[in-house]
Amino acid sequence: MYEDDHLRQTGVNTHESRFFLAIVIRIALCLLFAASLVRGDEITNGEPVAPLTLQLKPGEYVWHPEISPSGPVVIIVSLSEQVLHVYRNGVRIGRSTISSGKAGYSTPTGVFTILEKKVEHTSTIYSNIPMPYMERLTWDGIALHGGNLPGYPSSHGCIRLPLRFAGKLYSVTSCGTIVFVSDTNTVQPAFLDQSMGRETRQHADGHEADP
Repeated sequence: MYEDDHLRQTGVNTHESRFFLAIVIRIALCLLFAASLVRGDEITNGEPVAPLTLQLKPGEYVWHPEISPSGPVVIIVSLSEQVLHVYRNGVRIGRSTISSGKAGYSTPTGVFTILEKKVEHTSTIYSNIPMPYMERLTWDGIALHGGNLPGYPSSHGCIRLPLRFAGKLYSVTSCGTIVFVSDTNTVQPAFLDQSMGRETRQHADGHEADP
C-alpha cells in the first residue's frame, strides 16, 4: 500500500510541476513578445546625410533650409518610394524616409492641408502612443509625426518621420500648408546642387536632366 500511495503522490507532484512549468513558460513568452513590441515601436531619432545622397536608408534625412530661406512650403509624399520631400519657394530644402500605413491601414492619397499642429500629442485611438510633432492631415486620425521607421510601411495610416526631421519640418510649416500624398514615384522639381553652385533638375531615378 505504501508504494502505491508513494507512486500516486509522485504522479500528482509531477503533474503539478508540469502545470506550473507551462504557466511560467507562457508568462515568459508573453513578456518577450511584449518587449519585442515595445522595441519595434521605439521612435527613430534619425540621421542627417549629405544633400546628394540618392538612396536614403531608414531613418536618414537631408535638411538644408538655408538654400531657400523664405517662401511658401509644399510637402510631397511618395508612398511607393517611402520618401517625403519638402519644398520652399519651389526649391527642395528637405527629404526624408518615412513609414506609411501597413496592409489594412493604407495611408490615403490626395491633396491635404495641415489642419492642426501639436509638439506633444498622443493617439486617442491606439493606446496613447506618442505622436511627437504631430501635424494633422485629416480629422479621422491621419497625420505626419515622429515615429518608428523599420524600413517598410508599418503605421496605422499615419506618415511616420524620424524624430529629428519631424521637429525640423514642424518649424517651417503652418496650418494650411499643402501636402501632396501619392502612391506613385515622384519627379522632383528643382533643387540646389551645392557642389556645383547651380540649380539642376533631377528625376526620381536620380539621373540629372537638362537644365
